[in-house]
Amino acid sequence: GKPRELLRHLANNGGAMSRTQLLQLLGTTDEHEFGGYLITVSKLAIGAAIGVVIERSKTRNGNGPREYHYKIRDDIKTEVRAALNA
Repeated sequence: GKPRELLRHLANNGGAMSRTQLLQLLGTTDEHEFGGYLITVSKLAIGAAIGVVIERSKTRNGNGPREYHYKIRDDIKTEVRAALNA
């Protein structure tokens, strides 16, 4: 499903990806739908006792719009890649 696809995009990317990039790759423009994918990943990770999987950061240019970036935690990226390819 889409949450797995989200993880795959983040795992195969070398660094952080912007929300805009991820929305495009997932084929949606709805930020609430995207939020649902993030919640699904978080709930599954908590259930598996992994903790936070996706880290979020934001940047802002003065008073302009915020730009959010997401990435998989560095210490578990290898395990996430392996699980997605299994």
